[in-house]
Amino acid sequence: MKQLFILAVSLFSITAGTQATPIHNDDVVTVTSVAAEKFHTIIIKDDIDVVLIANSSTDEITISGDEKFASRVEYSISNGKLTIQSKKGFLKNKVVVYVPVSNLRTLEVNGRSKVTNKGWLDSGLLTVYINAVEAKVSLFTRGDVVFESDADIDLMVQKWSPEAKSN
Repeated sequence: MKQLFILAVSLFSITAGTQATPIHNDDVVTVTSVAAEKFHTIIIKDDIDVVLIANSSTDEITISGDEKFASRVEYSISNGKLTIQSKKGFLKNKVVVYVPVSNLRTLEVNGRSKVTNKGWLDSGLLTVYINAVEAKVSLFTRGDVVFESDADIDLMVQKWSPEAKSN
């Protein structure tokens, strides 16, 4: 298994394929529910785009997108692991799931999922598993980050320092 270890306060971007396109639909709905228990691991399946909301004061997981697709997203929390998946079919560019996080330790990204965040993640050590060629992860984080993937997946890592000045 390939492993890449990066230290520092910076923005990390992992790309293993193409970028996502924003949802363009006038029939957008928002479904909100409260996470029943705390979690430290997130597993994303079935080509679902996720936005991690750092240090949120709420436990509400929000699904936004076309009503017929938003109703296909399901999630469960068991033993500290939040699993987000589709009940049926492909949901890339059809819905976005907003997840409040604190103390996130593990992120597993499958399919053509795209993961971003709002606010700085304060995770101490965060391990990110990339299990698909077209997955994309772009995070602002403080602390240590370990990226892992299967041997047949090449990771492209870009690191930006918030102190860096553009010319």
